[in-house]
Amino acid sequence: MPDPPALDPHQVVNFLPQTVASLAYGHLLRFPAGPEQTSSTDFRILPDLAEKWEYQNPTTLVFSLRQGVRFHKKPPVNGREVVADDVKYSLERFRAKSPIRARFDPVQSIDVVDRYTVRIVLKEPFAPFLNHLASASHTAILPREAEERFKDFNSADAVIGTGPFVLKSYERGVRIVFERNPDYYMPGLPYLDGVTFEIVPDQAARLALPEREQDRARPLVGISRVRKTARRSSERIRRWWCRRT
Repeated sequence: MPDPPALDPHQVVNFLPQTVASLAYGHLLRFPAGPEQTSSTDFRILPDLAEKWEYQNPTTLVFSLRQGVRFHKKPPVNGREVVADDVKYSLERFRAKSPIRARFDPVQSIDVVDRYTVRIVLKEPFAPFLNHLASASHTAILPREAEERFKDFNSADAVIGTGPFVLKSYERGVRIVFERNPDYYMPGLPYLDGVTFEIVPDQAARLALPEREQDRARPLVGISRVRKTARRSSERIRRWWCRRT
């Protein structure tokens, strides 16, 4: 795969950086992945950082956050708990800065009710709204401190989320290395010890690789190499969510 053009999950819509970012970030809601999917058309809305949600009326949604979910243990956040203020900050940031912020045009307000409760009021009923919140390429929940420290979320140090993997290093033109998040809120997940993206910037060079290596370099495959347990040192997988099927 080539180098992703950027890493900020709110400011890029290209598939490649979103594939990379999806390992590190969580969202209020999510779609089924891996063995959860009953078919290729299974797009049920499932809880992620929000453990439940309800429509108080056709234009008012209230989300209750999971308690005890923590950001990655990287400075300046250092593993603090995710709270409602983080959700408001993240969704307002998406609403202001994303190239596809029009998807939030129906939003009238985003309010913090208490430490673990967020209320979103729409201008009118909008059927696709939950899908937009669940999409891994849109509304990642981010810590404000990272943007204050690093100015944006494009550096490796600034990639701090709640997802199943923690970005350990990014050497442009060489590789991107993720390690398993030992504090991930889903017990037992992820199954993998780490994920490494090998960078092959030149498309002609990627096409010239042997077939086995092409699988590791093809952007649409997503993950090029996976470090697993001692019994199975590495394998290639094709699902960005990194769950065993």
